Amino acid sequence: MLAHLSEYAMRTLGDHYEQLAQAFLRQQGLTVITTNYTVHRTGEIDIIAYHDEPQKAGGVRPTLVFVEVKMRKISPNARYGQAVETVTRAKQNKIIKTAEHFLAYGAEFLDRLGLTTSQKQALAYRFDVIAFDVPPIGQAGQKSNESQIKTHWLRNAFLVE
Repeated sequence: MLAHLSEYAMRTLGDHYEQLAQAFLRQQGLTVITTNYTVHRTGEIDIIAYHDEPQKAGGVRPTLVFVEVKMRKISPNARYGQAVETVTRAKQNKIIKTAEHFLAYGAEFLDRLGLTTSQKQALAYRFDVIAFDVPPIGQAGQKSNESQIKTHWLRNAFLVE
């Protein structure tokens, strides 16, 4: 369906949905630390965020959130799996290796948050997917209505094995 788009158009489309994901995360109380964190020959993480994650027993747990952003067109005739299914085990492994690099070498990003040493030592992490279900383009080339886009936030979408 998107095969006719150029690489530039795909990147621009991807950037648009990554920006929507960042805005969504901020609305949920997360702080975006960096975007498109890339490690040559390893992988890329679309968004790395910080979250004072509320705990059931009270209090918060400082958490790094590594986010993969996915967009998919929805169609009444199309059959597709859940967004998390589009993040294959191979893609998960690349994200995990890139996250390990960030944990080892990303101190400068964490310093900007102003965390104490004990907060840094207590950092948890998780891997999320934010998926956008985008309705098909309307008649006569009209763009999809942004209000019709459904956002799915899959927290703890996958685990490190």
